[in-house]
Amino acid sequence: NNIRILDNTIDGGYYNIYFYGGTSTNDYGTNVIVKGNILSNAYYYGAYFYYTDLISLSDNTVSTRSSNVSTYYYGLYCYYCNVESLNGNKIRNFNASINYPYGIYVSYLNYYNTNKPALISNNDIILKTAATSAGIYVNISRVNIMHNSILVDGSGQNRIIYLNLSEAYAVNIKNNNLISTSTNGCGLYIANTSYLGSYLFMDYNNYYTAYIGYAN
Repeated sequence: NNIRILDNTIDGGYYNIYFYGGTSTNDYGTNVIVKGNILSNAYYYGAYFYYTDLISLSDNTVSTRSSNVSTYYYGLYCYYCNVESLNGNKIRNFNASINYPYGIYVSYLNYYNTNKPALISNNDIILKTAATSAGIYVNISRVNIMHNSILVDGSGQNRIIYLNLSEAYAVNIKNNNLISTSTNGCGLYIANTSYLGSYLFMDYNNYYTAYIGYAN
């Protein structure tokens, strides 16, 4: 608890930051701030968080390595976490040898121990890939995704925002710029259509993609 990781330069490693805050969904590490760091050349994760309650995960710059890469890469990864503000991060992958890059990946975010949504906002994400990727990947989470700019450059089945919804956990997507250069790219990929109109709300987004959306 009560950890600050501020204004560091961290280069290399399997993870630039690995943070395992608690022991279960009833025991999160709390009062954590990760802000203003430069994270570069990690093999698999820029920053990885598990069982962590973050006040802020913001204003970090994350970039991949140019050689000796994995086929997968995650810029900011939150699994069973709560976040008040995930804001103003810059995430870059210019290496197409990383087949499956994910800018921001969250699963069960703000699902336990809170009734408030996470705010994912003002992030600037650029990914290059020849396969399948997602700028922001959301699985069963309570989030507001607002004012982000995401470019995925490449020929694969790009999903600028990937969503897997769950009952009673609302997702709001507004005022984002979503861009894909692929002829197979889509702005929104919705893996579960059961809650459209009841827990998914979208408006005022800008799309420059082959397909605005795909619902499975």
